[in-house]
Amino acid sequence: MAGQPDAFAALVLKKTGLFTDLQIEHVLAADRSDGTGITGAVVRLGLAREDEFLRKIGEVLGFAYTELAQTRPTDESLTKLPARAVYQYNVLPMVVENGVLTVVTCDPFNTGMTDGLRLAAGCPVRVTLSPREEINKAVQKYYGVGADAIEKMIEDGRYAVDTDLASISKIDVNEIGAEASIVKFVNQIIAEADRQGATDIHVEPMEDELRIRYRI
Repeated sequence: MAGQPDAFAALVLKKTGLFTDLQIEHVLAADRSDGTGITGAVVRLGLAREDEFLRKIGEVLGFAYTELAQTRPTDESLTKLPARAVYQYNVLPMVVENGVLTVVTCDPFNTGMTDGLRLAAGCPVRVTLSPREEINKAVQKYYGVGADAIEKMIEDGRYAVDTDLASISKIDVNEIGAEASIVKFVNQIIAEADRQGATDIHVEPMEDELRIRYRI
């Protein structure tokens, strides 16, 4: 028997008119098996283009669709969320209006995301939708390190989402394990710069995080 989150997701998927009942079952099963989200499952199964799917989901749930290629986040919004929250939830803050922060996500089915972002930002949060790749590109542009690189570091155990990059400066480098983690982290930064064809790597220590920018 499907749990409450599955039941909600199934209802929303049904309302889009894009899927049969069997396809919905496959989407939910795929999401349960790898935990990467309903949107990712739909795309991996080849059932719909991500932008098409998110537009339909937006119509059902009342979420706007954001064209990130044509929209720039405000400076105020970018300072509203710590980088670790941006990477953890794979979102991009866009604007603060009347005390409400608008963020872009590709995963509107993440029921804990809004509460987590509200706590991180210290204000109410409104959600809009955009494809994962566009969000990753924008995060890379405005935050420095690509979200895809951070995700890989998380998967490989090189970075924990419940700590920020500044914690590296607090590690006792005399400990072999910690030293190895630092080496792996630096190697990942260099590898990402090489992959992008960057000419410079700029490391900017912030109050509670470390910002890394590549000059392309």
